[in-house]
Amino acid sequence: MTRSSTSLATPRLAVLLTLVGACGGPAPEGEEELGMLSQALTRGPWTFEGKPLDAYTQAEAQADFGASTGWDATSQITVGSSGGNEYLRVKLPASTENDGGKFYPPLWTSGEYATATLRWKMYLEPGWDFYSGDLKMAGVSGGKGYTGGAGDEAQANCDGWSSRFVLGGNPNNKLYAYYYGCDMTGTPSGGILYGNKLGTGCAVTVGEWYTLIISVQANTSGQANGKLRMWARRESDGTVCTVASSDTRRFANDTATYTWHENYPRKWNAEWFRGGAGTPPAEDHFLRVDDVLWNNYFYSTAPSL
Repeated sequence: MTRSSTSLATPRLAVLLTLVGACGGPAPEGEEELGMLSQALTRGPWTFEGKPLDAYTQAEAQADFGASTGWDATSQITVGSSGGNEYLRVKLPASTENDGGKFYPPLWTSGEYATATLRWKMYLEPGWDFYSGDLKMAGVSGGKGYTGGAGDEAQANCDGWSSRFVLGGNPNNKLYAYYYGCDMTGTPSGGILYGNKLGTGCAVTVGEWYTLIISVQANTSGQANGKLRMWARRESDGTVCTVASSDTRRFANDTATYTWHENYPRKWNAEWFRGGAGTPPAEDHFLRVDDVLWNNYFYSTAPSL
């Protein structure tokens, strides 16, 4: 069942959101604004409770997250259940790259906002193989949402960006930020420039639920003052690790191609697939995704979402 709410996970934060939306009152702790927010928005949480334990289809994704949701035909997502809790279960097929789960819900049904924070929970199922390649994971994007080796276009055109979590390293048991944007570093090789890994990495373990949070504040057009925060919180003990923290991002310019702002966060890039160097494991692997929520705030410190 899709659940939609105008409040966040904690009563205190819900009250603060109401105050901000109603009269420009105090903002949540750690929250900063770029310009005036006309209203406080929260979408979710989506917990997938009560859904049939079957394939999670494009139609279901559209019903949950919005009619303009993108969908990749290779997506292999089902609704799973454990201990009475339902969740999305993403299959990464044996010996393959690029297959898993891919869809791209818009953050807002109307309007656009310079700030956004997204959170969801992730669980790597027992038997997971931390092989030497990368696992691309969900994140957020704006404008053309560059990924997939299009870093040269992001640099040259300055009209789109993306930042998502990636499991990397050798073995790939650490979460990093995987970033494409106007301020990317590196030189294309044969016209290809892959994403920049940001941060020193946050180790994760199999069989543990983690809450992943990404918070973005758009840069002023042409300036390197955009803000990016990414955190991983281990649910068993509440330990928080900072995946990325930057106040100097130049995601994109605001009207390079479109009348709307390319530097504003616009989509949840719901992606989970193997990619990059390394030989994919010869067995199927599974991860779980649950409790998705977002709002139109920026948090400079890890929120208790």
